[in-house]
Formats: sequence, C-alpha cells, structure tokens
Amino acid sequence: MNIDTSIHLSENEQMIVKKISPMRFSNARSIGTANKKIGDQSNSFVDLNGFGGEFAFCKLFNLFPNFDLRPDKKDVILKGNNIDVKTTEYDKGCLIARYEGNVNNKKNIDYFALMIGKFPNYEFRGFMKASELLQDEKIKDLGHGKTFLAKQNELIFEIQRKNDEPVRNGEEKLYSSKTIVVEMSKKKMF
Repeated sequence: MNIDTSIHLSENEQMIVKKISPMRFSNARSIGTANKKIGDQSNSFVDLNGFGGEFAFCKLFNLFPNFDLRPDKKDVILKGNNIDVKTTEYDKGCLIARYEGNVNNKKNIDYFALMIGKFPNYEFRGFMKASELLQDEKIKDLGHGKTFLAKQNELIFEIQRKNDEPVRNGEEKLYSSKTIVVEMSKKKMF
C-alpha cells in the first residue's frame, strides 16, 4: 500500500492558515495554556506548520477544519473518533505526543494522525489509536522532555467507526460499510 498521499494547500487555504495560526497561539497564551512545543523551531513556524497539517488532513478526508481559537485536545472528528493531528517537517519523523504526567488529559482522543511536510505541502502517513500510543513503553526523551513516540511503520492507514478495531498495514483487510478506506496514491486527490 502506498501511504504517501500528498496534499497541497491552495493560495486561499494558505491565506486562511496564515491568519488563524497566530490567532490560536496568541489566544492560547492569553488564557494561560502552556506552550508545549517540543522542537527548537520558532513558535510561528510550529503553529503555521501544525495548523497547516490539520488543514491538509481535513482536506484529504473532506472535513471542515476546526477554526475555533480556544485550545482543544482534538483537532477534528472523523467517523465518531476524536483525532489529534500531529505534524512534523521531517520525512522520517515520528508520531509524538507530549508527555504531561497524566494520560487522562488526552482521554478524549481516540486516534492520533501523522502529517509530514512543510507549509503548504503535506503527506498523510497514518493513524495510531491513542490507547496504543499513550503507553509507558512509548515514552522517549528527544532532548526536550518526555514524549510518547511511535515510528511510521507502527501506524495504521485505515480507521473504522468508533468501537471497531482498525486493520494494520499488511493484514487482511475486511471491508464493511463501517470501514473508512484511505485510497493512497501520489496523485493529488483534490
């Protein structure tokens, strides 16, 4: 299965992301939400690239992006599942979620999704159930404190409606009306 689905944000989409991302950052700081970035990149790059990844994910799955300026753990709802979209600029980058000492603060997340790229070009790399990522054996320190980490080869490429089990890459696929199949290709989908 080819998992390198490319998404390019149009000029209008780029304009929206450029307007919303700094507003989200400013609003979060003004209400006391801690800055949880993990890398050495600037805040503006992290916010632009992060929201760009969320927007690209929504474009890929034909979802309306979350423009709410208030911080929320979930970025989007896909087939009843709360998804937290993570974005990295590194092609071989891992899915990481900040360790905050208590996984209960992520209890409303069903899946994490990984987007790779730099604004405005992204690629979807897969999903991981939150219950699988938020495990002690997934805790790593990349030099900026503890994080939960999963490599790309651990990700799944299809999710099902809430309460069904996902199919891992390489396993026999059981298609039903409840399964979302992500058709992966190098060509643009939109």
